[in-house]
Amino acid sequence: MTHVLSLARRLAGGNAVDNHRTYAAERGYGFSTVGSLHISNDRMRTVFGWHAIAAKLDTLADDEILLVVQDDAVFYEFHAIESFMAGRDNFVMGRLESDDHANCSAICLRKTPAVCQSIGELLFALAEWLNTFSLTCHKVIGELVAEKFKPHIARHAAANGIVFNLQIASYGESAFAVLGLVQVLLASEPTFIQTEAGEWQEMAVNDHAYLDYVCRKRAGRADAEFAVLEPETLTINPTAPLQFVSLNTPEIASFARFHEEDMVKYCQRHGYGYTSYRRIPEIVPSRHGPSWAKPFLLRHHLADAATVVWIDADIRVGNFSIAIDDVIGPHDICVARDHAFYYFNSGVMAFRKSALALTVLDDVCAAIDAVDATDSVYASGGDQEYFNDVFVRHGLAVHPYVRDSLVLNARPPFATGDTLFVHFSGLWTVIRTDAMQHWTPLDPDAPTPYRR
Repeated sequence: MTHVLSLARRLAGGNAVDNHRTYAAERGYGFSTVGSLHISNDRMRTVFGWHAIAAKLDTLADDEILLVVQDDAVFYEFHAIESFMAGRDNFVMGRLESDDHANCSAICLRKTPAVCQSIGELLFALAEWLNTFSLTCHKVIGELVAEKFKPHIARHAAANGIVFNLQIASYGESAFAVLGLVQVLLASEPTFIQTEAGEWQEMAVNDHAYLDYVCRKRAGRADAEFAVLEPETLTINPTAPLQFVSLNTPEIASFARFHEEDMVKYCQRHGYGYTSYRRIPEIVPSRHGPSWAKPFLLRHHLADAATVVWIDADIRVGNFSIAIDDVIGPHDICVARDHAFYYFNSGVMAFRKSALALTVLDDVCAAIDAVDATDSVYASGGDQEYFNDVFVRHGLAVHPYVRDSLVLNARPPFATGDTLFVHFSGLWTVIRTDAMQHWTPLDPDAPTPYRR
C-alpha cells in the first residue's frame, strides 16, 4: 500500500494538509500528518521532519511506497504515484536553480534496505548540519538530500510522461506553455541563489498564498469558461476626466477577464473611465509586444483626459471603496514601489496632463523605440527598465512620485484592507489564472480586514 505523510511546518498550512488528505483519500492511500510548529528553529524543524520520515518508514512493510509532502506543496492533479516508482526505490525532483539540489517539498521513497540505509546516513549528516562549526553547516537541505538521492532534472517529465513536482517560479516563462507539462504537485519552496563565495542563500520570492488558491480550486470552486472577448475594445465612461487603460490580448484572456470584471465595477462605482484593448491598437508601433505598449497608450489617452492610469491586466481590485484620486493626491505622476529590485513597478502608473508627464512619456516612447528587441515581456530587460531609467533621469524615482506598494500595487501576500489594487505578477499563466479566479476580493462595505 502507498502512504502519504504530510509534514505541517507553518501556521497557515491547513489548506495544504487538507489537500494532501483529499488526494490520499481519492487515490485510496494511507494518510498521516506530523506537525513541527512546536519547534521554533527552522533547521531543527527540518531535521525533525526527516526523523518523522524515518519513523514512518519503519512502520511500512517491505517494498511499500511512502510519499512525503510538505505544506509548501499541493496536489495540482491527482495522478497515481506508483507510475513514478516503476523500477525505482526513490523519486526526487531537482530544483529550477540547480539540478544538484533536491526539491524537498515532495519525495517518494520505497521501503528497501538501500533507502533505509540512505535515510540513516542523511540523518547522521543532518545532525552534523545542526552544528554551527561543522563543515556542512553552510549547505542547504537540498544539497544534503541530493547527496543521498539523485534528483531528477527539474521540469523534465518522468518515464510516465508526467512531471512529479514543479516549483512556482517567481518570474520566468511558463513551463506549462513551453514544455506542455502535466504535473502532480506545485511547490512554493524558497528559491536559492549562489553567492560569489559559492554558498547558497535563500530568497523569499514566493508565498504560500498562491498554493491556497490551488487548494480552493481543488476543493470544488468551478473554473470559468474562457474565450477571447469581443468587441476588440471595451470602453466605460469614455468622457470621464480620469481614465484607466489596460491590454487584454488573447494570450492572457484566461486571467484578464477577472481584471476586466473588477475594473468595470470599480469605474462604474467611482465614475471613472476605462478602456481595455483586446487587440494591440494601431497607435502602437507594430514591432512592439503588448507589454511595451504602455507609454504609447498613455500618451494617446492623455490627449483627451485630465488623468490617465495604466493598469496591468493581472491586477484585481482589493478594496473597491478606495478612490484612486485620493491615492494620487496633487501630484502629476504617481507610481508604486516595485516588488523586486526596480525603483517602481510599471503595473500601475498614473499621469496627470502636464508638461512634466508628457515629457516623461515622450522620453519613454523614444527609449523603447530605440530598443531592438521588444517583442516579448522580458526582452531587453522589459518595459519597466526603460520607465525606471527615464524617471531616474528626471529625478522622479523618489517620494512623493513613488508611493508604497501596499496601497497602490500590492502582491497578494502583502495586501491588506487598505489595498486598492492587488497585482498577481510574475506567475505562469495557468497559476495566475487559478490565483486570480479563486482569490476573494474584500467586500467593499465590510469593516473587517482583508483576508485571503
